[in-house]
Amino acid sequence: MPGRAFLGAAQGQADIRQFGTPDGSYRIDDRLLAQCLAQSIDGVDNATETLVVRGRLTGPGCDVAYSLAFDAAGANQLRFRLQLDGPKAAQLNRSYLRHASSADERYFGLGQQLTWFDQKGKTIPVLVQEHGVGRGLPGFTQLFDLLEGGGGGSEVSTGAPAPHYLSSKLNSLFLENTEYSIFDFQHPERVDIKLFTSAMTGRILYGRTPLELIREYTAYAGRMPPLPDWVGRGAIVSVQGGTDEANKKLNTFERAGIPLAGLWIQDWPGVRITNAGKQLWWNWELDESYYPRWDALVDRLARLGARMLVYINPFLSTEAGHDSLYQQARQADYLVKKQDGTPYLIRNTNFDAALVDLSNPEARTWIKNVIKNELLGRTRASGWMADFGEALPFDAVLANGNDPAAWHNRYPEEWAP
Repeated sequence: MPGRAFLGAAQGQADIRQFGTPDGSYRIDDRLLAQCLAQSIDGVDNATETLVVRGRLTGPGCDVAYSLAFDAAGANQLRFRLQLDGPKAAQLNRSYLRHASSADERYFGLGQQLTWFDQKGKTIPVLVQEHGVGRGLPGFTQLFDLLEGGGGGSEVSTGAPAPHYLSSKLNSLFLENTEYSIFDFQHPERVDIKLFTSAMTGRILYGRTPLELIREYTAYAGRMPPLPDWVGRGAIVSVQGGTDEANKKLNTFERAGIPLAGLWIQDWPGVRITNAGKQLWWNWELDESYYPRWDALVDRLARLGARMLVYINPFLSTEAGHDSLYQQARQADYLVKKQDGTPYLIRNTNFDAALVDLSNPEARTWIKNVIKNELLGRTRASGWMADFGEALPFDAVLANGNDPAAWHNRYPEEWAP
């Protein structure tokens, strides 16, 4: 945009409130204390394979030098890196990028967006959070918000965002940063990106089709491997309520001659009664009183050509009698902590649970072994739902000084594999 700044910086103070049932929804109010939204370009250095634009960003209470470096990250990828320099740079914790658009350009992407396909005219936050319990059901969502502390979701809440878009004019850009960002498509003539850290890194992609652009992005972000053939050989049915209930459902399917690929049994660790109804014991051990004759059930599925599927999340029960893994993780220092060094217990309806610190490589190995022993081993599962990676608090203390603001969006990526 000729004559307009395409970079900016600011000092902000964010008020972050976690809420909902379960805790996993967020409200972020950002108060700006200083803004550098005026930009100068003082020089361009292209003596090497990296082109560097240098200048200053100024504004009320703000004056800082910057460098914006461009280099090839591949045949069709141009990496850019914004760096602030000088004695006042450390005070700044927001960065801005602006580029030209047009009124007829449409924007798509930003991860799993559940409301709009075209985001032109919208502002989309890239923030992992609960997508909304009962979201979209008239009356239910409003009742849940009222009775259970919010968490019914909004038009922009999602558990799987991504700071990447492509447009109808085949413009495509993504951020490598995992910190909270906001993509503003409200203005007809431009796109504004706000990132909640001062060092912005991203890539501009080239492609002749949307598919080529997606391939470029997934070459960086990763691609889901093909699903195994067996998932397409019949229905995958959700069953809860114990062994007898599962066998009753299998009898119904057999009599009807319906091919079955698997049973998904979420409540394999047993259930507790809460003010939300029935919820699981998050101890990740088979409840053999609730599911007696489990092995016979898995064997029956195998004879039908079907598989067992289960459920897990990265929380650990602290309830006496169901806290074996919690005690192990606490003793080994594998839990997300509060500022005072104690385990960060996160509220879910009327119980608390601890969260495994996936920024700790040893904790990742430990929970992976739990999955191997309890899910692959004891339950003989062929797959599972890896749920609830969105609740890492922004004020947590992580292993090795890792920044929870950068790890909040990263956490579900580490949990999903």
